[in-house]
Amino acid sequence: MEIITEDFCRFESLHTPQLQSSGVPKHLWRALYVKLITNKFDAGEVFELNRIEYDNSDSDITDDDDSNTRPEYALLVTKENGLKAEDSDAIFLIDHTWTFRLPNVREQLLQHKNLLNHMCEISGVNLNEDVDCRVNKVMRRLWKYCNFYTISNVRQPIWYVMDKVGSAVCHAESPNFRLVPFLYLDSQETYSLLFPIKDCEYGELITRDYVEHVSKDALERRQALLLPWHYTDMKGISFVQTEPNAEYFSSGHIPETHPSEDNLIVPLISRDEPLKVYAEYSVVKQYLTSSYFALVDGAEQADILWLTEHFKDFADLACNTPNKFINQFPFEYVISIKDLLSIISRRAAVEHHNAETLTTYPIWLPTTYNLKTELSEFVSYFQNRTARGLDNHWIVKPWNLARGLDMHVTNNLAQIVRLSETGPKIAQKYIERPVLFYRSDIQALVKFDITWMTMRHTLQ
Repeated sequence: MEIITEDFCRFESLHTPQLQSSGVPKHLWRALYVKLITNKFDAGEVFELNRIEYDNSDSDITDDDDSNTRPEYALLVTKENGLKAEDSDAIFLIDHTWTFRLPNVREQLLQHKNLLNHMCEISGVNLNEDVDCRVNKVMRRLWKYCNFYTISNVRQPIWYVMDKVGSAVCHAESPNFRLVPFLYLDSQETYSLLFPIKDCEYGELITRDYVEHVSKDALERRQALLLPWHYTDMKGISFVQTEPNAEYFSSGHIPETHPSEDNLIVPLISRDEPLKVYAEYSVVKQYLTSSYFALVDGAEQADILWLTEHFKDFADLACNTPNKFINQFPFEYVISIKDLLSIISRRAAVEHHNAETLTTYPIWLPTTYNLKTELSEFVSYFQNRTARGLDNHWIVKPWNLARGLDMHVTNNLAQIVRLSETGPKIAQKYIERPVLFYRSDIQALVKFDITWMTMRHTLQ
């Protein structure tokens, strides 16, 4: 008993920050520890999994319909005396059937027959259909069943699907349970933890709030986030975008100093000797070979600073080192961060959109919505396009990542809604008929990028 107590204290010290941030009541921690070290999955002793049978005779929804948001299973309390929220043993380990990264989904489903069959069981896909058809259906329905967590040193979310028990917990606005992910640090294994927040009677349906992180007062946002499980017609919401106030542009950014025009000094650069360059970019160091420049090891002795980190103190730079140039300019993030760039670009438009075609302006800017602040407007626009039979392929991008990281192209509204929860993102209308050029080496038409490099020599 002393060994168990000593080991539990170690478990507690390791996992307290995680358990507290997830809101797991402390009276459940010891039972959780015991179930982890004994690998005890005892949900089957307390709950019963029931498949839900639907009468489709009076419904327009079919099993193949993307708008079919009905659950496949329900989980009921079968413990004779019910469950009490204060029971010290009322916490249950839920296993994860599948952990994955989005780019690998199709490949894994095709390669692992048992995984595909299990996902078909969870999502209600007919096992008698051909493999490609089943894979496509599972991928469309996946967003009803997958969840995600993030790790501090990993920049992209990790997605997972719980086993049948966890996947059967339905949504409710007034739930009786919570279900949270948990990383057991000793084994580096991930589970979900199911525990009651209300007393439950025998035969009661187990429910949780799928969007518990969103206030009940934010009705439209909750409706949008719940679309994978509960369809709501949001076409009546205005999808017209308005520019946020000035504080929005500076929020989340370290304040920058900016020199006043009275303090600006005209730089005096001698052309008799090479310009000294301090570069943090390896490619600059490698390819800057012109005799007009000389690489130096310190920023203090340089005429030109080529930095990778964001520079903030432009007032000091202009006043104390007026002869020094830098590869940045004040507030450049308003055009280098995707959501701010779209806002700035919309200033060129006279009106928001064409009422007949739904084309937004300016015409050269693909329709762009901020999924953090304009999710309801985006859903309305998406549903209005669907109602008119317009193409609805979108590219979803993080504001603050590059090189294609966590970037997805889809026409699945449920997927876009779920992606919006994984971090700040924009949804931009995908150009479905881009200009292409023929590459003879692969004998195919391909897309291409044009990158403009500009130099700004004054802020006046």
